[in-house]
Amino acid sequence: MNYEDGLITEVEVYIAILGYSQLAYIEALYTQRKEDFLHATADELSYLGGVPRALITDTLKSAVTSTDNCEPEINESFLDFGNHYQTTIYPTKSRRLKDKAVVESAVNIMYKRVYAPLRNKNFFNLKELNTAIHELLERHNNELLQKLGISQRKKG
Repeated sequence: MNYEDGLITEVEVYIAILGYSQLAYIEALYTQRKEDFLHATADELSYLGGVPRALITDTLKSAVTSTDNCEPEINESFLDFGNHYQTTIYPTKSRRLKDKAVVESAVNIMYKRVYAPLRNKNFFNLKELNTAIHELLERHNNELLQKLGISQRKKG
């Protein structure tokens, strides 16, 4: 919500997860434009404290130029980003649910642990919203996994 005029601004949500540890990252963005997407991806890597060997991305327009089912093509900006961070970028295949299972599960968990507790609260700018998101995210990532007795943060 805007302080001055009280208008509500809808935001996009960026979610990422490390496959092995299930360490998650979430950030609210104004748009899914390339600039916002690349900035969120850089924020993710900073949050993780390192760069994985590969990033697997959904087939949104900010990441790919074509969504051909056989071989989606990564856009030049994201390829440059990957080269800068010395990591490989792979797109998921559009209709391959197996490729997206870990992230889809993370989306459901983040919905319950982050979105649901914040849904009735008002935030007056993106920074306020992301601060609240990151507090809940930290709680989630530091929670002990029942079967292992360690957190996603420690496992990561």
